[in-house]
Amino acid sequence: MVMRAYSLLSALGRRIVLDWLRWEAEGMENIPAEGPAILASNHVSYLDPPLISALVKRPIYFMAKDEVFHVPLLGSFLRSIGTIPVRRGRPDVGAVRRALRVLERGDILGIFPEGTRNRTGDLRTVQPFRAGVGWLAIRSRAPVIPVAIDGYVPWPGRPDWTRPTRMRLTFGEPLTFTGLYTHAGRGPRAEAAARVREAVLRLLPPRLELSGVPVEAEGPSV
Repeated sequence: MVMRAYSLLSALGRRIVLDWLRWEAEGMENIPAEGPAILASNHVSYLDPPLISALVKRPIYFMAKDEVFHVPLLGSFLRSIGTIPVRRGRPDVGAVRRALRVLERGDILGIFPEGTRNRTGDLRTVQPFRAGVGWLAIRSRAPVIPVAIDGYVPWPGRPDWTRPTRMRLTFGEPLTFTGLYTHAGRGPRAEAAARVREAVLRLLPPRLELSGVPVEAEGPSV
């Protein structure tokens, strides 16, 4: 019943996003019709998860910071649709295991590898990707779909908050890491995470360039 409501809300959101707001979406064909996949996106706003969910016809099981689950009603809703709480600041083994179960049963996992929203005020950058996305990709062998979200601008006088303008979401071609599947060390995790980040950056407008910031090698935190 809950997932049926989720599907209806997603369909309604898709009509609003594409038909009414006329925001742009590209690369939807890169999302597999069945089987496991990891959607890895840059993260700017609290609107990112519902925006991605509205465009993808399959249910997405997002990983989200534990704090939002303490908000009345919102926490109950997130749990009801299978959102996975993650304790930040240290590796959360339980969250990682739940994420792997999502992929093992052939569903889609949604993750924001930056670990938090970009609050720098410079929305032309993408923060370092945590190595957890690489660990999940290597451990599950599920393809990673890079997702780029563009179109937010800072609120006047509040550079740590954003508002949407002419939004554009781009879903890139699936990434696989065949050469790394037999390795589980920090180096391969960080390499996979770096490759995902580079793929996201390539999907964003040309003004965005690689910042040269190294990928965090701590894992399997996400």
